[in-house]
Amino acid sequence: MMWRTAEEIIADIKSGQPERVSEALETLEFHHDTLEPVAVPLLTAEMLAPFGDELPEEAAARFCLLLDRYNKFEPAPERADVERELALAAARFGPSRLALEASLVLKTAADPALAVTRALAAVAARGVKPAEAPHAANFVSYLLAGKAPVRAAAVQALKGWVGQPGLDEVYQYVAAELEEDERPA
Repeated sequence: MMWRTAEEIIADIKSGQPERVSEALETLEFHHDTLEPVAVPLLTAEMLAPFGDELPEEAAARFCLLLDRYNKFEPAPERADVERELALAAARFGPSRLALEASLVLKTAADPALAVTRALAAVAARGVKPAEAPHAANFVSYLLAGKAPVRAAAVQALKGWVGQPGLDEVYQYVAAELEEDERPA
């Protein structure tokens, strides 16, 4: 891996080609690891679309690592923006590792319940397509396995998903994980 300019990295991200997006993530990780970060806009879930429904494991891991730890995004994002993009990616794409890593970031936030509430509100606002429902359910399942405040926030969000197109399918996937008193009346 070699040093590259921000312009080259951004061009790769915007290329719509999985190989170039993957190379951009690898390059950003290199810049992060060598303590020579370059200024780029915040990475978004949308930039992962060229990969299709299932991201390569390395791309998923790099995306999570960079969103969580890269310190040269410009403009500097709020932590809620980072958490939102991780949640949107986890609810849209596989592999399971992406859902796990995104859930861990939310569970370790300064206010985990608030982070989960905001993240799942972002997922609901975007909606979930039928092909994405298993990925979104996997993400929600990891949140349901969290400590009481995280679980309560996830359960509360899920109650609003019942009967909503796309979101109801996610609810149906995880309904068996809910206690009787956690289900909508």
